[in-house]
Order: sequence, then C-alpha cells, then structure tokens
Amino acid sequence: MEIKLKKGDSDLRFTAENGRGQQVFFDRQTADYTPMGVSPMEALLMSSAACAAMDFVSIMEKMQQEYSDFTAIAKGERFDFEYHKPFKSIHIEYHVTGTPDPALSWKALSLSIEKYCSVMETLRPDCEVTYALFIQDALINSSQKGVKK
Repeated sequence: MEIKLKKGDSDLRFTAENGRGQQVFFDRQTADYTPMGVSPMEALLMSSAACAAMDFVSIMEKMQQEYSDFTAIAKGERFDFEYHKPFKSIHIEYHVTGTPDPALSWKALSLSIEKYCSVMETLRPDCEVTYALFIQDALINSSQKGVKK
C-alpha cells in the first residue's frame, strides 16, 4: 500500500491520494482558520468506524441477515500529553434498521471489531475500543463494562 501526500494552498492543507487516484483532503483548524478537510485524527476515527462497518456488512451478508439501513457514530477520547494527543479510547455505536437476528448481528459486529478490522488492531493495545449495537434504536448489546441489555 502506498499513498502520496501533497501540500495544498495553505500551510495546513494537504491532499492524500492512493494508487487509484482517489483523494482525501486533510486540514487543521486554528483560531483564525476554518478547515476545508478532515484532521488526521478525525480520519483515523472515521477509518476505525468504516473498517469495522465494512467487515460487519460482509459478515451480515454471509449470515444472510437482512437490514434496510446502517449508521455508525464514533467518539474518540484523547490523551492530553504535552506534544502529542493519541486516542485513549474509541467508542462506536452501530445502528441498524430492519429485522436482522439480534444475536447474529452482535456476533457479526464482535467478529468485525475483535478479529477482522485491521484499523482496530492497529490501535490496540494502547487505545481502548468499545462498541454497541442498536437495532431499531433499541440497545442489543455493548462491550462496555456494566452496559448490557
């Protein structure tokens, strides 16, 4: 895997391009500058949710579980070190609409995050990753301690 990163028209703007020519725009907000792209840490948070979501969807298809829509909401908490601020924890809520089997859906999500998602594995063990599954807005299960249906 290889990407090319090129400086944009401001000191804080960059364009990353993969080998297929697809681009992502990176930026950083300051007191007097509104970003037009995502920050590198936002991109990492987005990637963690997307990686697990892709695996989840693939596993659900293999399990022949039908659903009509899927949304993920990721929240990251960062350490406040002097020079760098890596993620301390990430919690992702996966919201499914439709009528998939709750137990199979939870199994699919757990497998995607705990076994198959390369981004999640890259973050461990320094970042605590937790997740929850909602079907039709009802909490099905959560990996957070003390939060179970």
